[in-house]
Amino acid sequence: MNYLLFQISLFSVLLSLIFVNAESNNPFQSWKSLEPYPFVKILDKDGQIGTTTSFGGDSHSLVYFQTQSDMKNFLESTPEGTFCVALDPSLLSNITLKYLEQKTSIGAVAVLYGVPQNGFSPADAYPQKAQSLNSSSSYVWNSWGNAIRFQKFRFPIIYLNQEDSKAAIEAANKNKINEFSYPRYALYIDSFMHAAVDAATCLRRKMCEPIGGYSVWTSLGEISKNDSNIVLLTANGDGDSLFYRTAVAANSAISGSLALIAAVDAISKVQNSVKNDKGKIIATLFTGEGFGHLGSRQFVDDILKFKCQKGDAVKGNGKGISCEEPIRSDTSFANINFNSISTIIEPQMVGGNGLNNNQTNPYFVHIDGTSISQDLSVQLQNVAQSIGKTVSQSMNTNVFPPSTIEAFLLRSNRSTTAPFSVAVISDYDSQFLDSSYQSHTDTKIENIQRICDTAEIMARTALVRAYNYTQPNENNLVNCTLVSILVDCFTVNLACDYLGKYGFPSDFNDTTWTDDARRSNSYTSVFRPTRISTTPLITFAQLFFLQLTSEYSSPNLTKCQSNSDCLKGDKCVASVCSNGSSFFHPASSLGLAYDSSSGSFSVDTSVTTESTWTESNWQALSVKIHQQENIWTEFGFFVFGLALTSLTALSAHLIPKYYKRILYGMQ
Repeated sequence: MNYLLFQISLFSVLLSLIFVNAESNNPFQSWKSLEPYPFVKILDKDGQIGTTTSFGGDSHSLVYFQTQSDMKNFLESTPEGTFCVALDPSLLSNITLKYLEQKTSIGAVAVLYGVPQNGFSPADAYPQKAQSLNSSSSYVWNSWGNAIRFQKFRFPIIYLNQEDSKAAIEAANKNKINEFSYPRYALYIDSFMHAAVDAATCLRRKMCEPIGGYSVWTSLGEISKNDSNIVLLTANGDGDSLFYRTAVAANSAISGSLALIAAVDAISKVQNSVKNDKGKIIATLFTGEGFGHLGSRQFVDDILKFKCQKGDAVKGNGKGISCEEPIRSDTSFANINFNSISTIIEPQMVGGNGLNNNQTNPYFVHIDGTSISQDLSVQLQNVAQSIGKTVSQSMNTNVFPPSTIEAFLLRSNRSTTAPFSVAVISDYDSQFLDSSYQSHTDTKIENIQRICDTAEIMARTALVRAYNYTQPNENNLVNCTLVSILVDCFTVNLACDYLGKYGFPSDFNDTTWTDDARRSNSYTSVFRPTRISTTPLITFAQLFFLQLTSEYSSPNLTKCQSNSDCLKGDKCVASVCSNGSSFFHPASSLGLAYDSSSGSFSVDTSVTTESTWTESNWQALSVKIHQQENIWTEFGFFVFGLALTSLTALSAHLIPKYYKRILYGMQ
């Protein structure tokens, strides 16, 4: 029996030495956790797209494809097992992913940090065509669009940051050096998405939530149903990307949004001296535009049809009055007379260097082909010329570009003449110039001055249209220094000092936060009726507009540290009490119905023209690099461990009896 105990002890020591030796040869210390970005599963009434792992996660040996030759050579003579491809960004394309999907040996793809060489846009060639003015058109706005964002893949696809990409390459290269002999380095991925089938099914099972959020709007002057001339400035306030939380949307969303914000700031400086009772200016930043123009369509629908069923707003609409059913935190929008809208102007993708990367190239105006929009185009060109800039009318007059304006045009019931003139100001003519539209690589504003110029043209045109403001002014109305600061805040460092004044966190630690983590995320996220949650840019805009439109003429008398220091209903913004006109507005699909009694959504089958996108619920993402044995070795360890456990249990049962017999024998 003593000899048996000695054997058990010896086995334990040897087993420990084996694992210690394996650990010493593992640069990742058995497990190295990564912090990637997943390609999330989303669903609509027609089915599901995106990616997921199996429940509990999957583990695949790492292989690095840097070139087409690497991929071809490996797949022609693939070693045993399944593999996760560490994919060089130069290879990222729809063709590559579909080719890899056909190979049963490929179980996952980890896209490495970097920018694809020939441009990459996971959006459609005609973004949001189903909810556009030209839903049957075959026109191509986005020539780089490969529509990957709206496809389903059988394996998970993730995006690695710079540090994690280096670790994945190192592990894959060690596998190659060892000719993929075991033990191999593998990538474990657990990004299981709970939703299945379609939006109707996952909403019923409570396994998904509607995509959406909250838009923001402001009025420069009190809005009334009696208004006869409303000038509306609109912009897309958020973005999208193939990978969750990588949607900086620098040019596709932020450039236009900052142009609008700067224009509103400029107008507010001169408004009191030029405004009259005939005109009003409203500015809106819409959310969820990349998923069927959610924000703009909801806003227009509420202006035309909203009726409060329960709450204070039943007694009358107005600033500060809310509605309980349907839930609206403020119902001031009900005072907007849709038929009084005379002009709508939208800036789009104005942060690039223009056509052929030439900074002196003109801006382009897109109109809907009506005579009154033609008049607006001429006016924009004249205003631009007065400040030394060039605006040209787009040569493409047959197809209106994807925009927030389309929601208004589709509900205008126009016949031969539109009730309002419309214009999109952009850096592109007939096709998008930005090769990274709605991509994780859209992270940089190339030309801040072009944003400032766009804002200047918008502000001056809006003042002319609303107030007949013709007073010559050689000085720029737009604060380009502010624009430059905001570009840095929303594309480089969200913890900038300027946003800190508005309550944004400013405690990023340089040693623990990556450049990617500091950037603003413009992703739409999910809509929850009882909680206002939106992007950093929309959050800032709401506070900034509140401050600009505040009625207090002496800010020194209204200093504050929190909302409790202000009058009821006012808000402490940048240490000053503000009571301006700035409101959040729901941005959710009109194709989904909300039951307030149960707090649940469902697909409204009576509505066929609206998008119904939902985002799957998912567990916390877990991704790790680890050493992997082949299946027979792992089975051998299992059998050995089972035998050792059984032997230990048997010994634990027999040894006490043995010593008990000895002890009793000694007595």
